[in-house]
Amino acid sequence: MYKYAQILAGLVHWVTEDDLDQVALYEQKYCRDHVTFIDITAADPAPEVGWTYDEATGSFAAPPPLPLADAQDLAIANLAKAAAAAYTGGFYSTASGEKSWYDSDVDTQKIISDLYTDAVTGIFATTVYWPGQPAGVAPITSRPLPTDPDGAKITNWLNKDQIIAWRGDYKAAWQEVKAIMWSKKARVYAATTAEAALAITWTAP
Repeated sequence: MYKYAQILAGLVHWVTEDDLDQVALYEQKYCRDHVTFIDITAADPAPEVGWTYDEATGSFAAPPPLPLADAQDLAIANLAKAAAAAYTGGFYSTASGEKSWYDSDVDTQKIISDLYTDAVTGIFATTVYWPGQPAGVAPITSRPLPTDPDGAKITNWLNKDQIIAWRGDYKAAWQEVKAIMWSKKARVYAATTAEAALAITWTAP
């Protein structure tokens, strides 16, 4: 197997492997005239995406490391994206009597807020939320596990107290995400090297 680097504007744009052992054949098979591929099978160290390429010398160079402040900004931005996904990614609740996974997308967050307001202001018990159903129960869907498909969803008919409990579980999940974000953000700002800052991700311990 041979390894090739695609060069665009003096940078390694893409690294790939193929069983073709000649750059010319590889370019003929996959590329257009303005794209250059360099055989890096024997290169040591092997260039990676983002490295510079000097056509005159045929050499590669790793990009300079990010300044600490820039690395911290990048790490915080990545954490913020992950936190936003977690806020809308769903949560567990036992409000129905069984532990299930509930949606928490933006539309569902509004439903949670509206139903909770109805429950605590006293109008929930007298409101019909679904035609053919009695007043005081609202249809809320859930699935057993977060990885289950939409087809696995069931409808839970939650009463006032269960709506309050459901909202409480959502709030607890939201607070957990926020606590994780605050903790990791503090660690990023405490990092003393760019490498350490970038190593702090949502999934890393």
